[in-house]
Amino acid sequence: MSGQTILIGPDAFGLFKVREMKEEDFYLGSACPTSLKSPKCHIILFYEPATVDENLIDLWNKLAQTIGGPVIGAVNVSARTEIMEAFQSTAQDVDHPLNDFTISGVPTLMVWRNRWPQAYYNGELSYDAIHKWILVLACKPGYKERDSTFIGVESVQPDEHVNDNREEGFAWPTSSRDFTSLTGDKTTRTPIPGEEEEAGEEEEAGEEEEGAEQVTPEEEEAGEEEEEESLPPTKRTVRAPSASQKVTSLRSVGFARESDL
Repeated sequence: MSGQTILIGPDAFGLFKVREMKEEDFYLGSACPTSLKSPKCHIILFYEPATVDENLIDLWNKLAQTIGGPVIGAVNVSARTEIMEAFQSTAQDVDHPLNDFTISGVPTLMVWRNRWPQAYYNGELSYDAIHKWILVLACKPGYKERDSTFIGVESVQPDEHVNDNREEGFAWPTSSRDFTSLTGDKTTRTPIPGEEEEAGEEEEAGEEEEGAEQVTPEEEEAGEEEEEESLPPTKRTVRAPSASQKVTSLRSVGFARESDL
């Protein structure tokens, strides 16, 4: 095509532990061209060098340096045209077993296990969220997530160091959609509705009791006598509270976790 220039961006990785995936890593030309030759667990980022966020580049490099076991890889969609054509061919064949795994936009994150694509990542684009997803869910046998919720990227959270504040025995989500930088932290525990109000009422009652003046038994008896003398000589009746006046106190017995909301 004379007169038309196609710009191909250079690979963004390669100096660190991120593996730039090449055509020879896939079974291109076979019946399943988007399958990998390696059976290892692969977490692969599909990106466009011209538009990729620098925060995402730094995030992916750090993941590759801090996670051992799975291969942290990347595919340059503008340079690896044969790989992208393979995804396009499986996407157009509705009967193909890998038809669900297509690249509808970038950046896209996918996991491979035993050579086959198994799941998309649909969660928050932050180091902590992706790090937890990889360690807890991505390489777990049987985990699948065939639906991609890609609708564009609003923002990539810059890498920030955070303390390990994970909750022991936390029930991790079963979908990447529920992974955020705070997933599994103690700070994510949310009181059951009504618990905050009861806690506030108890605190106010405690403050009122602390602020009340101390009264001796003698002063209390004298006050009761004065009150009885001041009352007019009329009959007083005691009425039982109506149904609308009865209040049932419901106390919570635990916390609702983020995965339960």
